[in-house]
Parts: sequence; C-alpha cells; structure tokens
Amino acid sequence: MNEIINYTRLTTSDKLSDKFATCQAYIPQDKDQAELGQIFSHIEILSPWFSASQIGQTVINSVVKEYYRGQDSSELVNFEEAVKKVNESLAKTAQGGETEWIGKISGVIVLVNRGEIHFAQTGKSHAYLYRSGKVNHITEGLESEEAPHPLKTFSNLTSGTLQEDDKVLIANDAFFEVINPNELRLIISSLPPALAAVECAKILQNHGSQDATAIFLELTSRERLADLPPEQKVEAIYLDQQILSFSALSKNAFSNIASRIGSMFKKSTGRIASFSKEKIAPATKRAVEKTKEIASTKRKEIDDKMQEMSTERGHEEKSSFFALATESIKTFFLKFKNKFRRSLIHIGLYTRKKSKMYLSLLGIVLVILALVIGLTLKSRQSSAKETEAKQAYNEIISLGGQADVLMDTNQQEAISKYGDVISLSERIKNTKYYDQAKPTIEKAHKQIGNISKLSRIDAKSQTELKGISSIAISDKFMFATVGSDFYSRAISSNNFNKIAPLGLELDRLTYISDLDLVAGLNKNKIVFFDTTGENLKIADSELQKPSQLKSFGVNLYVLDTSLNQILKIPYEEKNFKDKSDFFKEDVNVNEISDYAIDGSIYTLSKTGIVARYSRGNKVNDFQVSLPNQEKIDSFIGIFTTESSTDLLVLVKIKNDFRLLDFRKSGEYLKQYSLNGIEVVKSATVDQTNTKIFILSKDKVFDFSLE
Repeated sequence: MNEIINYTRLTTSDKLSDKFATCQAYIPQDKDQAELGQIFSHIEILSPWFSASQIGQTVINSVVKEYYRGQDSSELVNFEEAVKKVNESLAKTAQGGETEWIGKISGVIVLVNRGEIHFAQTGKSHAYLYRSGKVNHITEGLESEEAPHPLKTFSNLTSGTLQEDDKVLIANDAFFEVINPNELRLIISSLPPALAAVECAKILQNHGSQDATAIFLELTSRERLADLPPEQKVEAIYLDQQILSFSALSKNAFSNIASRIGSMFKKSTGRIASFSKEKIAPATKRAVEKTKEIASTKRKEIDDKMQEMSTERGHEEKSSFFALATESIKTFFLKFKNKFRRSLIHIGLYTRKKSKMYLSLLGIVLVILALVIGLTLKSRQSSAKETEAKQAYNEIISLGGQADVLMDTNQQEAISKYGDVISLSERIKNTKYYDQAKPTIEKAHKQIGNISKLSRIDAKSQTELKGISSIAISDKFMFATVGSDFYSRAISSNNFNKIAPLGLELDRLTYISDLDLVAGLNKNKIVFFDTTGENLKIADSELQKPSQLKSFGVNLYVLDTSLNQILKIPYEEKNFKDKSDFFKEDVNVNEISDYAIDGSIYTLSKTGIVARYSRGNKVNDFQVSLPNQEKIDSFIGIFTTESSTDLLVLVKIKNDFRLLDFRKSGEYLKQYSLNGIEVVKSATVDQTNTKIFILSKDKVFDFSLE
C-alpha cells in the first residue's frame, strides 16, 4: 500500500484555564493494529481542565482500546461498536455523579484506513473535505437538536472514501469563528498540513485567538511524503508559541530602536562618514605605517644591542624593548587623538558641549543595544526551555494515554511507552509541569513495576569505613581490608573493628567456609590467613595476571586473563599448591564480567549472557533480559550458593542499580532496585541469597531481599 496519511495538529502546548481541549493522533506501532488504521481525536469540553480532562481522555482511550480489540471483519462495525462503548462509558460517568460535562462536549473522532474514512461527531466541532479545489462540509447536518444525553453523545456517524491529495480539516467552533472554511481553500489545497497549520496559526494569533484547535489531514503517497523537508513534516504547531523566527524578531527590535535614534544622527553621520573617508582614513593609514616603521627600527636597534650584551643582562634589555614598544604605541594613539580632534574642530563638529552630547548619545545607544540583545537572548533561552518543557509534558500525557490503551492488547509495547514517560520526566523536573504530569509518571512507574515485578528497596543499614577496598562474609561476620589492615564486624553490627595489620595490601577478598580462612589477592599472589588476621601465608601456586578470586569448598577459583582460564587451586598440605585449568573448551575470559560457583560455575558476560559450566564443559546458557525489554547498560555481578535455587544478577540501568532474580534454568522471577547506590566497587551475598552487601565508595550497604 503506497498511500499514507500526513497530518499536523494545531493546538496549545499549555492547558487552557477554562476548558479542556486536545487534538491527538494514535498511530499504531504494532503490526496487527497498523493494519486496522489510524485514529485521530479532536475533543473539547467547556468545563475546568482538571475534571474535564479525565472525561476527555477517557473518550480517546476508550475508542482506541475498543476499536483495536474489535472482532468483526468490518472496520466500520468495529468503529461503531467502539463509539457505542464510549457512549456507555460516558453514561456510567454521569450516573456516578459527574455531570458537569453534559451539553458542553464537542468533538470529532476519525478513523482512516486504506483510503476509507469514518467520522463520529458531537457538539460544535466539524470536519471539511478539500478535493480538487472544492470544499465539502463532511459533518454538515450531523449536529443534534435533541437535549444532550450521555448515551447519545457520539451518535452522529458518517463515512466516505479518500482520494490521493484529498485534505481534511477538523476544528472547533473557536477556529471557525475566526477563519471561514471557504477562505482556506487555496491555503489547504496548495500546502502540506504543516504549512497550512502555520498559516492558520498566524491568522489566529493576529486575532488574539488561542482557544482554537484543529487537525489537518492529507492522503498522500509515501514517495511524496519522503520528498518533503523535515520542517514541513511537523507533527504539531502550538498556538501559544511564537511562530516567527528569532532573526525576524531581533530584526524588528533593532529596526524600532534605529528609527527612534536615527533622526538624531542623520546629518552628522553623513558628514562624519565623508570626512572619515577623505581625511581620517588616509591619516590613519600613514600613522600606522609610520608607527610600524618606527617600531621596526627600534626593535632592530634593540635586538642588535641585546646580541652584544651578556646573558646576565638579557632579561633587562628585553624588558626595555617592551617598555619602548609600549611607549611608541601610546605616542601613536595620542597623536591620532589630537589629529582627530583638530579635524572635528576644522569642520565645526567639535566643541566641548557637543562632544559631551555625542558621547552621551553614543553611550545611550550602546546601553540600549546591549539591553535589547541581553534581554532578547535571555527571553529566547527562557522561552526555549519553557517550550521544551511544555512539549515534553504533552508527550508524557499522550504516551501515558497510549500506554493505558495498550495494556490489554500489547503489554510489551505499553511498557515501552511507560518507559518513555519516565525518560521524558527528567526533562520537566524542576518545572511547573512536573507536578501536573506526576500522576502519569507515578502510574508509569507502577505499571512497569507490576509487569516486571520490580521492588524498590532501601538499605537496612550502612556502615562507613574510610579507605575500604574489599569485603567478604561468613555466616556471622563481614571481613574487610583498608590498605594493609584487616577489619571485621558482626553481620548484624554497624561498626568495623580493626583486627590486625597484615603487612600486605589485599583486594578481592573471599571467605573459604570449609577452612574458616580468608584469602585475597596481592598483585599476582594469593594471600590467606585465619579470621583473626594471624598465620598469614602466601600460596605456593604462581599466577600471571589474576583479576578475580572465588572459593567453593576447599578450593579457590582464580580468573587469570593472561592464561585465558579460570584456575582451580585446591588446598593441600596446609597450602594452595597445584593448579589446573577449569575450562575444557575455548572461552574468552576477557568477556567475563563475573562468575559464581555452586559446584558448577556460572559466568556472566559483558553482554549479559549467563553460561553454566560443569566439569569445565558448557551445559547451557541464557540471555539476561527483562519482561519489559528495558535496556540494560552494564552487567556487573552474578551470585549464587549451593543451597539456593536462584541466580542473582547485578546490573545497571541508566542511573539505577538493579538486582535481577532468575531460576538457575534462566526463568525470570523478579527484580530489586537498590536505592541510594551511586557506584559499586564490589558485592557479595549470604549463603541463602536473601541478603546482598554492596561496597560503594567508603560505605557498605546491607539490603534484605526477603
């Protein structure tokens, strides 16, 4: 199908104080829905915005939701059923006591699909068709003379067929009060929707109308739409924003100032310009050339003298040159000033009184110009920020409504739109629009949380220890190193106690439960000792470039990037001696972010693939992902224990650290957002996977997952 709808909405970016007015377009992204067409809604309710907005948005959401879930093979039948559901919904609203809107609602709902177009109309909003230079009033005679009844709100339906190059205008009463549809024949017929909307906006602004809203539709071909420049494919034009460009505004501003001041200088400027050309310019040129010649001669003399003088006096002579050069420049400007003054006296332009007047006027001009430029730039910057915030707010409200509609039919697409709402909310923080959009933003967070089973949790406690570099835990204690000192604290405590100086700086601590020992890395060596910080030993097993250290049973598992292996090192004869390669197949360990051990080894790649290896051979793998398809920025850590049935994966999503919970088979269970974490240095979990301890900067955060 080569035909496509090109459209532009003409509306306001801000809420109107005395009524609800909106123009919305629902362009399905889902392939199945796209086959059913597009819905355009023009709704106006002459009641205060807050209560009316709920009614208006309900109308739009309901018709979209009901139409796309329709089961009939006829799009017209499904559209009629959707409109019927809207009326029933409005009737229920009235029965619930909300009746302020009755008799005050106007609107046109339009369905366009493959050249077929269907209208549902109510109130004083109307639609016109522009075809081959002629104007047809599509909704003429559809207004009902009967007393308004909620069940018959949108009871006026009509249908037709569009041809290529047909234009449709849908607008409210405020629009048609200013612009007669017949007067727009040439504008709408000859211009694409965006330019037609701009021309109408200018007319409306000239009449001081900001209550008008409209939708401009055009059936065109994909090729012709692609040929249009970007500025002619604008989705919305806002009446309460400046249509003219900044350059035009600044030009007008400076023209006004110039017209006021120009008369004061008209005669003087001509005489000064003529004199400057004939007298001052040649004199200036000769003076500059003379100064260059003098400066060149002086510099040559000084350079010659400097070459003859000793090194000890070099600095002094150099200073003399700069002093002499400065004096020459001062002399030149003084002579120029005097010549300029004598020239003004000669032509009768210079007196003490006049010179003061000229200087005063010049100063006033410069001050005015500076103020205009400064205020214009500041106003433009403020206006740009305001415009951006308004557009973001409108997009948030629109996306929120679309997401609500999609929840029953396409949850993945709905969550994507809710995610866009949350992203856009960052652009309106610290503006008046944030509070207005807050219900939509909070709903987006809630719906995402419901579908992706997201819980936001705060740390049960946090412990600070300056300079802390690594942590490990047993069932009762947490161990830490600060430089070469060893610390510990009870799991339930918030205070670290210094246990002993180790004499070596250690990183990547791990607790070996079967031996009740603590081990860590010191450059390319494994160091181990008991939990009192005593009996420190260096392992016999030699390493090349160890980057991570884990333990299971009485064995250590070291990721060595130089050897491209995870090395298994058993504890024998009171030391860690012989090592062996764990992987029996080719694995790029440089792609491993972290690994966990429960007898098997689970590796987490930098791209989010979890692979399980048993006896060195890969058993299976799965891709870490979320039900709502949120983009995961980085994959940080993976955790499990022998007694746990789950795998925990620590990730970062934007500025949020999340802990994702999976079955070891790869089945997604739930996720936790770890509040208060800005950076992760290291992390570890308890033996039951019910607590996670995050080392962030100089603090350890304890989170409970129960």
